[in-house]
Amino acid sequence: MRNYYREINEYLKKLIHYIITSEKKSPKNGGMPISLTEVLVLRELGRNGSKKIFEMIETLELDRNTLVTITKKLTVEGYIEKETAPDDKRSAELKLTRAGQLLYEQVEAKEKKMISNILDDFSLNEEITILKFLVKLELLSRGKYPEAKVPKEKVINGGK
Repeated sequence: MRNYYREINEYLKKLIHYIITSEKKSPKNGGMPISLTEVLVLRELGRNGSKKIFEMIETLELDRNTLVTITKKLTVEGYIEKETAPDDKRSAELKLTRAGQLLYEQVEAKEKKMISNILDDFSLNEEITILKFLVKLELLSRGKYPEAKVPKEKVINGGK
């Protein structure tokens, strides 16, 4: 068994729990008036400008009903607007309003400050190790990282 398996596993469980509970009580979570899923929509529009609804569904991997619910809420709150796409009258585009752009900038600034404060305690080599770990977690979450690795010498020797 790995040296810190239990500790790492416990902290990952705590992190997942925090994310799930933060989603439910987001107004209390750091003063942000929107949920974490809504932040994903806000971030996607803030980074890429206007996007068609079907593009948002594909990019964020959300189901249509979830995106429609989020879109309605963010529209009512004045953060995004929905317009007919200029190149295809059958589809709609989403884009940030001025208030949405300001909120996006606040979210990005808060996130940058938080990550910077955390990383201040780590060396460059430790940052690289953290990054490798997070990349592997992301690959695993998408089913692109093998759960059980075959030792390299077995692969090199033809699996013998």
